[in-house]
Amino acid sequence: MLQKRTDNARWGLPGGGVERDETALSALKREVMEETSLEVIETEAMALYCGPNQKFTYPNGDAVQCFAIAFIVCKWKGKPHPDGVEGSGLRFFPANEIPEDLVTVHKQTIEDYRRYKGVFLLSG
Repeated sequence: MLQKRTDNARWGLPGGGVERDETALSALKREVMEETSLEVIETEAMALYCGPNQKFTYPNGDAVQCFAIAFIVCKWKGKPHPDGVEGSGLRFFPANEIPEDLVTVHKQTIEDYRRYKGVFLLSG
């Protein structure tokens, strides 16, 4: 599922940061719920991204270089609904019909998903 990002009007994957006292999995579940209204039931860690391609400047001006873990959500429940803050629309796309106007950093994640064979990927 991709969401139409309100910050740059491109399609992107749901995501976000880990809050204090949170695990990566609980952050995933919280972020997906906040951004899509879906409850994550089952996931699989797919890849770790780090390096120069992981530089971000947040809306408040903080500039960081971080790492990201990509998960495949294998099972969920609920009806998808965009939060209207980070996303203005949600849509499931067939793998061969992913739109070109993706958030730049998510392009590699989509490419990796297409070639994923069940072995955790280290990218960057």
